Amino acid sequence: MNETRRAKVEQECAAAEQSLRADLRRVLPRIAQHGNQLFLNSEWNRHKMPLRYFDSESEPILAAARNCERLHAALGLPLESSAANLFFAACREADSEHEHRRGPRRLAEWLLVELDRLEAHTRR
Repeated sequence: MNETRRAKVEQECAAAEQSLRADLRRVLPRIAQHGNQLFLNSEWNRHKMPLRYFDSESEPILAAARNCERLHAALGLPLESSAANLFFAACREADSEHEHRRGPRRLAEWLLVELDRLEAHTRR
């Protein structure tokens, strides 16, 4: 990838990550309060629940997170320190068979704390 193209993709990646964080910050307080199924979606749905049971934001946020993942990969950047990776971790836990997995409220609370940590780390 040439330098100009890389700079454009880096800018697109930063904007996508910022947009995902903003979307999560907008939606997560409602999930923490009401417990809607944000973390189950078309990819994480081992019980094959109909999509109508999921929060209306679950698929758009999944798509935004996958876009961030794609842009990170295009740049050769690790996904570990990203909002997308945190969202995927919450989805994996929500869809796990572990009897002590957190429900949507606790996952939303956890994700808000982790987003704060991520943003504090990014500002350094």
